[in-house]
This record gives sequence, structure tokens and C-alpha cells, in this order.
Amino acid sequence: MAKFKLAEGMEINTFEPPPPGFDPLTASAAALRRHGFPPHLPEPRHQERYRKVWNQLKSKFHYI
Repeated sequence: MAKFKLAEGMEINTFEPPPPGFDPLTASAAALRRHGFPPHLPEPRHQERYRKVWNQLKSKFHYI
């Protein structure tokens, strides 16, 4: 991850793009951090909510 400081103290964090077929639902905590995804939450209701959101958004992600 690279950090860039902008004017007035603003920072931009960049992350390594995930490899093809990357699945944040099954990825390790280290892989999630490396690619800029939020960590897994232990509560089942949060896991199910994340799964639903990810399945709706995964085709809309574009890595620059």
C-alpha cells in the first residue's frame, strides 16, 4: 500500500489490485488488507449482509 499526502493534510491510500477470481468472502485477513477490502466480521448476520452486497456489486468494480 502506498500513501500520498496532498495539500491541507489529506492522504490517499492505494492498494494492490486483487488477482482475477479474487473472492473477498473466502480471502484471508492479510489478502483483504493488501487489496483494500474490509475485514470479515464474526457475526453471521453481518457476513450474510456482506455476501449480499458483494454479490450485487462485484461486477461493477473497476480497479485503476
